[in-house]
Amino acid sequence: MKKAALSPRAACVLGIYLAALLLTGCGTAQSAAGAAGGGAGDERAAFTICVDSASNRAYGRALNKLAGAYPQVEFTYVRIPDDPGKNMRTEETAGQMAKLRTEIMSGQGPDLFILSAGNPLLFADPDKQMRAGVFADLAPYLDTIAAGAALNEAVLSAGAVDGVQYLLPLTYTLPGVVAPAEALAGCDAGIKDAPAAFLEKLLDHCGGDTLAPLGDLYYMPNQIAFAPALDYADGSVCLDEDLLRLLGRVGVEKEQGLYYGPQDFPTAERPFLAGSLGGQAMESAAFALLAQGTEPAVLPIPNGQGGVTASVGLYAGVRANSPQAQLAAEILARLLAPEALFFQEGGTLQFLYSVNDDAIHPLLENYFSTKCSLAELPDLDYTGLAEQLAAAAEPVNTARFSHAGDEALEFDLLAYLSTGRADYGQAADDFAGTYRFYFDE
Repeated sequence: MKKAALSPRAACVLGIYLAALLLTGCGTAQSAAGAAGGGAGDERAAFTICVDSASNRAYGRALNKLAGAYPQVEFTYVRIPDDPGKNMRTEETAGQMAKLRTEIMSGQGPDLFILSAGNPLLFADPDKQMRAGVFADLAPYLDTIAAGAALNEAVLSAGAVDGVQYLLPLTYTLPGVVAPAEALAGCDAGIKDAPAAFLEKLLDHCGGDTLAPLGDLYYMPNQIAFAPALDYADGSVCLDEDLLRLLGRVGVEKEQGLYYGPQDFPTAERPFLAGSLGGQAMESAAFALLAQGTEPAVLPIPNGQGGVTASVGLYAGVRANSPQAQLAAEILARLLAPEALFFQEGGTLQFLYSVNDDAIHPLLENYFSTKCSLAELPDLDYTGLAEQLAAAAEPVNTARFSHAGDEALEFDLLAYLSTGRADYGQAADDFAGTYRFYFDE
């Protein structure tokens, strides 16, 4: 499967928006029931979609089909560049983003936004933008968007404020662990546990010395805790002292340059992996166990509230005064179809949980059947593993956006923990004060 990206037909330079950094695409389309307002003769309605690299990789293939599906609409695509990091952003990029935000707040700009919560260049805080009146209420269009599918209400709640559905969460990940099933047999860690207690039980049961972070991930507090450190809903910072104590083990190992990948487990010291379910690393580790003849176990990490917290990655919103809201809803319905999300980049398969509960099993089937084909293992029975990954989403009872601010906090937090300081209570207070500024940006 080729990398999903906007087709050459959808690639011309858009001067009116962000100079060379933002791309446009030109196509044609017809809106069902005239929602796009296509007129007689050669007149075509205009419809602008704003994407970034992450959303384009996930949905570019589906977006490329819009021109053929709606031949009386002229589609324009605006692409937000990747964020190089807070200290690496140029004044030119900042100015272009500010100009686009001004246009949006004045009732102009893209009709539909399909963005990654982890890219703060345009909207650093989706929660704040919902409260600012940037996005339209999606309630009148949810039936069109769902198109009969079962949307996860807990995940949807991340895009709502005061009962109004301003954003549509599209994909999410879950904090979880992967281990040989035999290693976890008889362990009493469960969904009712607090995050730190859950992980401590696993370590005690397995006799391990430390958690095994994947690769170069500096996101351990976000991935294994999810009690969220930065609560954008009420502007508070809250860190779990017990969890910090547990993460101290990870911090010391990272300071020593010990980075682990799936090939470094299972061992007596690292009996299981902790990370994000959804993506490719954790699923690849579980698949590797299965391919070696070892039954894998997949468990979601609880949030301390009797369930699991989903981290919303990709989301969509419609500009508040867009005259094309109906067409936007039809496009979003297309993006929720299972075949719209699955993608492969550079030989690396990606699996993401969808807000469409009905799409999760087809997505997993497509993911693992393709992995078996690539690995030349046509007879490998992955049914049980796929069922475990699907079941991991069942206890989701809260959801939040994955913010860039979280990553900065986690990086600094691990650096602090790597010093071996023992006053975790003071660390929690110090970081709570330091990171208040994220809510004021």
